[in-house]
Amino acid sequence: MSEAIKPNVNRFIDACYQLGLNPKPILEEMDYSLSDLLSGQRTFSTRDYLQFLNAMSDHYQRRFLAVELAELMDERDIGILIYMLRSASNIGMVIQLLSRFISLVSPSAEVSLYEDEEAHQYRLCYSYPGLPAELCAQDVEGTLAQFVMLFRQVLEQEHWQASHISFEHQAKSDTDQFSYSFAKVVSFGVTCSGLYFDKQLLNYPVKSQDLKLLRILETSAVESLEAIVSDDLVTKVKAYIAASTNIATLSVERLAKELGYSRRNLCRLLAQQGSSFSKLKEAELMKLACDSLLNSRASISLIAQSLGYSDSSAFNRAFKRVNHCTPSQFREGHR
Repeated sequence: MSEAIKPNVNRFIDACYQLGLNPKPILEEMDYSLSDLLSGQRTFSTRDYLQFLNAMSDHYQRRFLAVELAELMDERDIGILIYMLRSASNIGMVIQLLSRFISLVSPSAEVSLYEDEEAHQYRLCYSYPGLPAELCAQDVEGTLAQFVMLFRQVLEQEHWQASHISFEHQAKSDTDQFSYSFAKVVSFGVTCSGLYFDKQLLNYPVKSQDLKLLRILETSAVESLEAIVSDDLVTKVKAYIAASTNIATLSVERLAKELGYSRRNLCRLLAQQGSSFSKLKEAELMKLACDSLLNSRASISLIAQSLGYSDSSAFNRAFKRVNHCTPSQFREGHR
């Protein structure tokens, strides 16, 4: 479990620099090279990532460093997961999705939901089973803050707070419980790290729900989870392309950064396996094209536009090259 790989290392390091913190000295103490991490030659195991967060917090005397990093979060840092949560029908489904797909952003972590009948509340717990609470302290604090911010986005309530947030690890000072602004009550040294909310919130409807989109996103998320554990680069690239929320604008440079490669190395390694970014991207676009032609009444020109083609002619040529028929012939033949 502790050897799981932490994704998005580059963004994490970028966030440290945004806060004016230089991670290089801490990395060197841990026998990591900054250039190796940025080039993808090495990446963090979960345990090393947790140790690094704690070391950075201590070194720069930033008690709630992970919370600061969470506040820098944008949609790219959660990737497909944020779009899934926004497409759920209610908060209960949001939590189910978090439980199923938390590994996309926090490998080795677990999310679980418990009912407190006496208090008429639910407790959403986040933990790293088998790892010491103090090792996980920074990450847990930052992630629970991130959960609150996700709830705020889904609820469209900018100032929503959990009724209570609890941490399994100990407080470092007497002021810790007054410095965590994401809940009305904060406690340390308890049996489970998590946030509490009223039962009625579980059925709160998500205004942006789109169950059809959610089904598509879930398929992509499953492919992404498979890619995390896959050693095959083509499998990884296909899964990351499929999980992209805008395949049309996805560039090889951006994908290389996501996977921790330079553009040149990624292209070279794909070529060695008889593939290329452009071929894999086009194949995924064609899957979406076929799905749209079969399951919607959208015009071919609109489908072409939504997939990022300059005009219907370019889309027709690409579709015929891959499927050996025109989009119109494909749609007509499957009626």
